Amino acid sequence: MRSWCAPCKALTPRLESIIAEQKGKVLLAKVDIDENADLALDYNVSAVPVLVAMKNGKVEERLIGLQDHDKLRQFVGKLVDKQAAGSS
Repeated sequence: MRSWCAPCKALTPRLESIIAEQKGKVLLAKVDIDENADLALDYNVSAVPVLVAMKNGKVEERLIGLQDHDKLRQFVGKLVDKQAAGSS
């Protein structure tokens, strides 16, 4: 995420509302890659916006670009489904 990035600003409320639907099953951390360039390099972030889903410090999934609600809901749902499958 970059503070000047219009697609990032459009993505944020969409993603926040979908994550809120999960009632704590998914945590969201937003990173300004201008302020955290080393972190962006560590996770191969070369375009914004990019969603990096992590579990136990390991990258599980990535999604690049501005996405609509359906695509975001599918992305988050897949993460929750993986988590549920792994906890049983």
